[in-house]
Amino acid sequence: FFSRTLMAELAETLRPSMRLIPSLSSNTALQVTSALVSLLLLLQGVSSFPTDPRDLTRSGGQLGTTRTTRALRTSTHLLSATESAAASEATTMMSNNARRMTSEAVRKTKMYVASKNERIIDWSNLLPSSCLADADAAKRCDDGIHPSPLDATALLKLLPRGAYTTCRTIGRGTSVYQFEYHVKRLASSSTYMIQEGVLPEGISKLDEDVLAAVTDVDKVRAQTLSCIKKCVAEFRNQYSDRMFPCDEFRITLLQTWLPHDKDLGLEDNTNGSGTSGATMYCHVGILPKRREGEHIKVEVHGHGRNNAAAKDSQWINDRYKVEKGCEECILVNDDGEMLEGTQTNFFLVTKDGRVLTANEGILKGSVRDSVLRVCAENGISLDLRPPTVDDLVHASGAFISSTSRLVMPIHEVVVNVSKEDVSGGNPPKPATYHFPNCEVTKGIQDMVMEDVLTHCASIVD
Repeated sequence: FFSRTLMAELAETLRPSMRLIPSLSSNTALQVTSALVSLLLLLQGVSSFPTDPRDLTRSGGQLGTTRTTRALRTSTHLLSATESAAASEATTMMSNNARRMTSEAVRKTKMYVASKNERIIDWSNLLPSSCLADADAAKRCDDGIHPSPLDATALLKLLPRGAYTTCRTIGRGTSVYQFEYHVKRLASSSTYMIQEGVLPEGISKLDEDVLAAVTDVDKVRAQTLSCIKKCVAEFRNQYSDRMFPCDEFRITLLQTWLPHDKDLGLEDNTNGSGTSGATMYCHVGILPKRREGEHIKVEVHGHGRNNAAAKDSQWINDRYKVEKGCEECILVNDDGEMLEGTQTNFFLVTKDGRVLTANEGILKGSVRDSVLRVCAENGISLDLRPPTVDDLVHASGAFISSTSRLVMPIHEVVVNVSKEDVSGGNPPKPATYHFPNCEVTKGIQDMVMEDVLTHCASIVD
């Protein structure tokens, strides 16, 4: 449906990225490119294709200039990220039905790899004190059995306090989504925590080399990239025969400058460049797939975090005081306004199509950044204020965002705020709100998926 000349030019641009087939002909590259662009336009809802590409940007066309350009740009990044020469692989990757492990399967397999300053942790060498992470592990240790690999949450609970972040891969583990965003957040969170006095006992000021190692963006970037590459490579080495072709990785990073617990059996206390006192842990596991047609319920309950300016690993323990048996708990401020989830950002969609979300008193996630970007690019009105219960009454939809969920539509919101949640004030009355379908949410969900493909950094040499 595009002119052959235009598609041929785009194909020649993409052909060097199709490295899985070194001898790929120009004609085959043209066919792959055409199929991929067709796929991307289909995913954006185009039901018929004009013979002249200029029709796409004319008044009354199916797509405007911005969306057409984004579709072409997305195809370029997708092919580069996946190093794929088959449009069918792109279809599989972008499909919600891609064959990946569910959360239950990931937990049961215990396929995890972790490192400390680029040195792979041998789970069997962890000393018995590490078994305190969970009751099952404690029993195994009591029986004289070494602890099995720990998930990221269990490991973080054992490690010193520090700045942490969780990111995901794209393109079968070849790129990291919003890599630069996560690097800057590690550095800024570390800076804020140190300024707030999170320091080793008896120390009023960190050594300059330690301070630079955890706050200088360039140093943090280099260390982060090296740790991720090492852990991902080791994961493939250990578990490649148990992975599905479309598996992606969930990567958790902890950067700390505090003393380490020697009881864990992790004696080394230098990073890859030999800087004493600054340590980076990296944990890699399979990014689980959500179940099809899952009913997503959240509960409005719990007070917002005390320090939302930094992603502090202490929150891993604090959040369990409010988490309940639902997908997520939405935290409130003293006025009962809804701020964020314990692990997500929260959004409400009004009946006139506006998107409401808090801008203060929250940890601003990488996927939230994408949501704000695609809304701005596509003319969706944003109101950066915390939604209220009155807003829930008049809402047409709601959703949460996070690294593992991307954009997840909410079907049920249960308001269950206590006096303690609002510091002794008057909490809103208990109520339940249902949002079966929201077209605005679905549109944002699709656009964020496009944004994911165009905002990733390669971790492949």
